[in-house]
Amino acid sequence: MFLTEKEKNYLGQIPQYFELAFGTRDNEHETLGKIKSVEIDLPAGDKISFQGKIDRVDKLPDNTFRIIDYKTGSSKEYKKGKPFRYGQQIQHALYAIALEKIFEKKNIPDKQDQPIVSEAGYYFPTAYGQGSLILYKQDKQNQALQIVELLLDIVSNGYFAMTQKPDHFMCRDYQDIMEQNEVIPVNGKKAETYQDEPALEGLRRLRQFG
Repeated sequence: MFLTEKEKNYLGQIPQYFELAFGTRDNEHETLGKIKSVEIDLPAGDKISFQGKIDRVDKLPDNTFRIIDYKTGSSKEYKKGKPFRYGQQIQHALYAIALEKIFEKKNIPDKQDQPIVSEAGYYFPTAYGQGSLILYKQDKQNQALQIVELLLDIVSNGYFAMTQKPDHFMCRDYQDIMEQNEVIPVNGKKAETYQDEPALEGLRRLRQFG
C-alpha cells in the first residue's frame, strides 16, 4: 500500500530530507550539521522555543517545499477543509514555521532565495489509515501562532476542561460522568453551562480555528 499510494501521488516531488531533527539529542544532520531548537515569536510578543523531528521534506517543482508526517493511526479525524481542528491539530503548521527558519539560518536553498514551505500534512501508509494523504496549504501561519498563544494561556491559568466531544471508543465506559454541557459546582454554587463559564473563554475562542 505504501509504495502503490506513493506512485499514485507522485507529481514530480523530490524527497530532500528524512527525519530532520531539531533541538533533540539526534539533531546532528549529515549535511546540515547540528540544528538547534527553533524560537518563534507569538502575536503578543512572547517567544517560545520548541524541538521536534520532521519525517520527510520534499522539494516541489515550483522550488517550494512540502512537509510530510507519517501517521500509523486512522485518518478519520483529519479533514482537508479543517487544518487546525479547533486547536487540536497544529503540528503541520509549526513544522512548516520551523523548517523555514532552519532553512533561512542554513542558507537553503540559496542565499538570494526565501525558503518557502507551501504545504504540509500527513500521510497514513497503513491499512488502518487507508493510504490517505492529507495536505494543507501553509498560508495561515499567523493563525497557528494565535492557537499556540491561546493554548499556553489556558495552561498557564490552570484551566483544564474535559473534552466537549468524548471519543466513543476510548470513553464508552465513562459516559455517565462525562456530562457535556455543565461544569461541576464548586462551593455549593449553581453549575454554569460551558457558554457562561468565564474560565473556558480560551476554549471557546479556539472554536474559530477549524
